[in-house]
Amino acid sequence: AALGRLGRWAEAETDADAAVTRAPNSYSAWLARGAARLNLQKPQLAACVADVTRAMELGAGGATPYGTRGTARALAGEYAAALPDLDRHLE
Repeated sequence: AALGRLGRWAEAETDADAAVTRAPNSYSAWLARGAARLNLQKPQLAACVADVTRAMELGAGGATPYGTRGTARALAGEYAAALPDLDRHLE
């Protein structure tokens, strides 16, 4: 998370990837990797959606994962899928 706040998204993705490997049932590791992938110079939108969806399957989270996934879907042009996520994010 700290690397992301510094705008060092490629490093944040590498760290989050290692965290997912170490703790494959960690909500925060999957969400962090998804956020990093969304914010890369060349975003990996499908990978972001997959990671955030996995985080959501693991539970916890509140509104944040919906905003991240909805943004990725909107950037990918998947507006019909993005809208429910973004609505849920704003609830």
